[in-house]
Amino acid sequence: MTRARDTKRFFAALLKQSSFRLEIQNLITTFVLLAYLLHVAGCFWNWASEGDIYQYTNWIRSNELEDAGMVRQYIFSVYWAAVTCTTVGYGDILPKNNYELLWAMMIIVFGVAIFAYMLSDLSSKFMELSKERNVN
Repeated sequence: MTRARDTKRFFAALLKQSSFRLEIQNLITTFVLLAYLLHVAGCFWNWASEGDIYQYTNWIRSNELEDAGMVRQYIFSVYWAAVTCTTVGYGDILPKNNYELLWAMMIIVFGVAIFAYMLSDLSSKFMELSKERNVN
């Protein structure tokens, strides 16, 4: 998390020095933040599969990914986080134990709230810029 904070400062400074318009900078910032949140949610989703040591059922085994590499499992995890946070939820990757179910419930509530906040924040920034241009 400390590295993420330092990266955020570096990224903000990099965008300020760029020649992108403010709208594009806001859009890039929103997508980078969304990618980071999906990464974290996907990592916790993958980790939740190892939570129940007494039952050997988890989303990785049910999707036959136990022999797949970490990259493939990561891609599936981030995919799950993306469809869950955006409320698309195809239902092809489902929680199979209590730890996965708990994490899925948390990401549904917090992920949707964060995703909605990010979209409304981006929308309000575009509205402010639109009003400024109409005044000038």
